[in-house]
Amino acid sequence: MPSFKKIAIAALGVVLTTGAGALAQDAIGKDEFQQRCAACHGMDGRGDGVVAGLFALPPKNLVGLSKANDGVFPRERVYNSIAGTHKIAGHGSSEMPLWGRYFTDEVRRKGIADPTPMQKAESDIVRGRILSLVYYIESIQAE
Repeated sequence: MPSFKKIAIAALGVVLTTGAGALAQDAIGKDEFQQRCAACHGMDGRGDGVVAGLFALPPKNLVGLSKANDGVFPRERVYNSIAGTHKIAGHGSSEMPLWGRYFTDEVRRKGIADPTPMQKAESDIVRGRILSLVYYIESIQAE
């Protein structure tokens, strides 16, 4: 499995490093979070989403991840949790996470060693979606 740093470089290599690029990335991550995560984790990430009460095990309070990790945001663990490679009971199996295949790609699902350009592009798009969420969740960490 490639390292988190390699994934980040590959997926975000085309993202502008200007202030406008950073703002766009933040907006994308926030939008992804509101569409894909907020129903369970709440609009502010505190685990109090509209369906949170339906679970025997409440959704995680995502704003406390750094605090629970000695002040260091666990980027790789968060990435793997979203991608389905780090098991989270409420997210379902890695074959079919709760949000379907939106955060998985054919290359990873099928273990394709030599992807076609289209498969590679799909994989990069999925990685970008996940990374936008990772960076957004990092941005909402409580002091």
